[in-house]
Amino acid sequence: MEPVSPDDLDERFESLPWENVAAAKSPDRRWMVILASALVVAAVSASAARTFWPAPPLTAPAPSTSTTTAQASTTVAVTSPVDDSRPVTEADLRAVSPDDAKRAVSAHAEWFVTEWLTMDGQPSEATSTLLPDGVDVPLLDESARSFVESAVTLSTEEVGFGSWEVAVLVRSLSAFGEGDYLRIPARVFLVTVGIGEDGPFVSDLPAPGPLPSGKAAALDLDEEVAPSSVVDSAIALIREAGLPDRSSITTSRLGEFWRVGAVVRDRAGLPFAVAVWIDEAGERVPAPG
Repeated sequence: MEPVSPDDLDERFESLPWENVAAAKSPDRRWMVILASALVVAAVSASAARTFWPAPPLTAPAPSTSTTTAQASTTVAVTSPVDDSRPVTEADLRAVSPDDAKRAVSAHAEWFVTEWLTMDGQPSEATSTLLPDGVDVPLLDESARSFVESAVTLSTEEVGFGSWEVAVLVRSLSAFGEGDYLRIPARVFLVTVGIGEDGPFVSDLPAPGPLPSGKAAALDLDEEVAPSSVVDSAIALIREAGLPDRSSITTSRLGEFWRVGAVVRDRAGLPFAVAVWIDEAGERVPAPG
């Protein structure tokens, strides 16, 4: 047997078939597959263990003094809801804005007076509901009819704890039987209204009240012919109310302001008088008090 030289070893190595090399390494590849499968199984097992047996919570360190104080102050600041079943107290009423209270009792008084004076063969059903128990509404002639044109609050005065007297100015029309409606002169009724758990309420039937007697002082006007620019500005404003009759236009002056009066007719032809105050620049200004 001839000795093998190093060159021969190199040649045999280089001429070694690749299929033999692959065959020799195939067992190692199987082991790698088995090892990878084992790692996957271990990972799945660890995930399942965390799901069914979670780790115990970490123990939080004891809060510091500042943290405890902040938590305590936050707890104290939380207030319990107001108990709606308790009666209304003076503190509750004082917490309501005076303007809101006046609006509430004024609207209630206007509503009550409108219902109280509205009749169509019988009193309004709402009247007895709004009045206190024990206050009877007399039965009237079934032919009586009454229609309220307007009910407007003139004043609201607080007369006691949770109680206001509301002066309501009323304009109404009345008729009996087959007769025509007659316009009733304006009247004032005083209604005492309180505020309770369920809101405003009427204390009793209304009482008659006086009509307002305030009146402005006489206007000391100087009859003068106003410039055409002032008249044109006034007519432009008057047209918003209706068609002005140019023959009825009058002009007068008080200081630096002009007063332009006219008779206006609405679409039905009904005439009514208006007056507009204009300054030298042709701008409308309020009537002098």
